[in-house]
Amino acid sequence: MTPRDLMALRASWGWTQDVMANQLGLSLRAYQDLESGHADIRLMLILALERLSLSAAAVDRRTDRLMKTVRLDIEILSSLSK
Repeated sequence: MTPRDLMALRASWGWTQDVMANQLGLSLRAYQDLESGHADIRLMLILALERLSLSAAAVDRRTDRLMKTVRLDIEILSSLSK
């Protein structure tokens, strides 16, 4: 995931940097460093974002809130039950 991907994800959810930082348990400055490329986007953050996307999709009842990786996992899981 790139900083641009992170910004696009946040924008697609309609969240401010402050809201995204809060949801991830980060300070605003730490989150801004991620979006600006001054800090690495690590696997743990990506996993947290995937979890947030599940929550956002469930609350809003909108599957377009799901990250692509989560959507693919759901498709794989649903194909197993057929």
